[in-house]
Amino acid sequence: MLPEITREHRTWLTVRSDDLYSFRWGDPEFARDFIKNMPGPDKLAGYYMGPDGYIWGRDFLSRDAVGENGRRQLVWDRQWFSFNLSGRLSYDPSLSDAHFQRLLGARHPSVSSGKLFAASQASSRIIPQVTRYNWGAIDVHWYPEANLSHPAQWKGFYIVRHFMEGKTMLGEDVLSISEWLEKLRDKKAIAAQTPPEVAAALERDADTTLKLLTELRQQAAAADKELTLTLGDHEAQALLCQYYAAKIRGAIDLAEFNASADAQHRRRRCRTWKRRSPTGNNTPRSTTANTRPNCSTASVAPTSPRSRRRRRQTLKSSVTGSPVRRPCHPRGRNECTEPIT
Repeated sequence: MLPEITREHRTWLTVRSDDLYSFRWGDPEFARDFIKNMPGPDKLAGYYMGPDGYIWGRDFLSRDAVGENGRRQLVWDRQWFSFNLSGRLSYDPSLSDAHFQRLLGARHPSVSSGKLFAASQASSRIIPQVTRYNWGAIDVHWYPEANLSHPAQWKGFYIVRHFMEGKTMLGEDVLSISEWLEKLRDKKAIAAQTPPEVAAALERDADTTLKLLTELRQQAAAADKELTLTLGDHEAQALLCQYYAAKIRGAIDLAEFNASADAQHRRRRCRTWKRRSPTGNNTPRSTTANTRPNCSTASVAPTSPRSRRRRRQTLKSSVTGSPVRRPCHPRGRNECTEPIT
């Protein structure tokens, strides 16, 4: 279609924001590259950006978003840094990272602007990295803040098997597990990013973020409420990053076990996944400390004993390959017929 667009009949580009609703995000490098890779002014008159299924109005996700005037803050205020990146870099993509580091320093003078910028950038690399690996073309296929897709139209909550069978984003030089194992089996040269390298990259960004947050919290002024919430968002993304890295490594072990029937892979996968399972890490607590559960994320962190048992049964099912059925509804509804695998 692009070759048919002339300078006299330029179009507008729709940019949908379907991945980040809950967390503060800010990586100038990603935003700059995204904007520079749009078609040029001979094809585009401009672009407009907005969310799907979400409204940039009053912030209804944050637990403590009521200001001194008694009204909830605007999403524009909570996500001020990411909106700033889009606006400034759309106007001038050559703006350096130093410019945005100065903005953060002016907003939060009690902490090192360099460390705050580095924490923002490291934690913000997580969602793009895992999305390149576990690709969903539209919003109902993949919501990375919650490891979810539409429960009726797609897969619902992504389990390890989905990460093993999934496809990567086209054109990003990231191999899926099946593609990687095939190249290893055929002894072919590998130039693209492999699944273990994806997991390692996620772990590095998580470790970098958590180390910087320890240092920043020692400097942070207690009166800077926005800074406290921002650091909490970065921590939640870092812990989510650890979760995804362990899930990818568990998916690799499961694929190797399926290919070789070597029980060692199964045992290793159990150890890896139990260490970072949804009921075993701090991601739910870190996330819900600042953010209210919503219709997208409420099912991600089961807290009732029955929900925890169901998660353990699901884990066992995906390791052994035997289906685990949902408990029957107490009122007799037929909800126990679909296997969770």
